[in-house]
Amino acid sequence: IRSVFPPSSEETKKILLKQKEERSLPPPGNTLGNAKLSKNLKTLHALWMEYQFGLNGLKPAKDFNKKERGSCKVQYCRRKVFWSAVERFILKGFSWEAAIDRILDAYGSHKSVAKILKMMQKDRAANVDRLGV
Repeated sequence: IRSVFPPSSEETKKILLKQKEERSLPPPGNTLGNAKLSKNLKTLHALWMEYQFGLNGLKPAKDFNKKERGSCKVQYCRRKVFWSAVERFILKGFSWEAAIDRILDAYGSHKSVAKILKMMQKDRAANVDRLGV
């Protein structure tokens, strides 16, 4: 049993509207602006929202340029394997929610986000495909 359920469609809409309102221009003198990754995300759903829409007024990770990706290189590379897997599922016709459920089924819904990401990285390095996409 998953300890945290994904947000409902209505909750997701509210989150997205709130985030859209919170987005602002980068502070003066800060060349990276709001291109940062959140720390310690507890669910894969939050990780996907960070990539697709951005969290807490931050820029979506999918829109980072090369310099912005480089400023958080370790975190970005660690998460990229997950983001790419969800995108592959979406291209096959799955919803992002179904894609995440498949990933949780393959890697263990009881495992932490960090553990799942490490397992996905090891699988990619060893050319192992647990997801079938």
